Amino acid sequence: MLYSPVGGLFVFNYPLYFDSKFTGNLYDRFHDALDNPLKSLDSHQSFELYTDLCCDTLDALGVWEDAFVRIGYRVLLEHRAGYDLFGRIEHVEITYDDYHVRLKGTVYYQTT
Repeated sequence: MLYSPVGGLFVFNYPLYFDSKFTGNLYDRFHDALDNPLKSLDSHQSFELYTDLCCDTLDALGVWEDAFVRIGYRVLLEHRAGYDLFGRIEHVEITYDDYHVRLKGTVYYQTT
């Protein structure tokens, strides 16, 4: 083992070290917050939602001419005890054949 001149353990390339036994490095500042399913808000799941095509839906999604489509906006998918399930819109498809709107995106948790 190597020891630092100021005392304690010395780890080569410490800021990029991945071991969970050391703190203040890339593991607890980045990977633990993103990859740990108990801490990350990302569920790594996708959703697909169908709704009826009407003017109110088109207004809410902003799909009219010269409007901004709400890509990246969140929709409430489900309310559960202790947390809510939100979906971030990544794709909007309007079908005039059967008068439906299809939303696709990623599911996120948010604690209440």
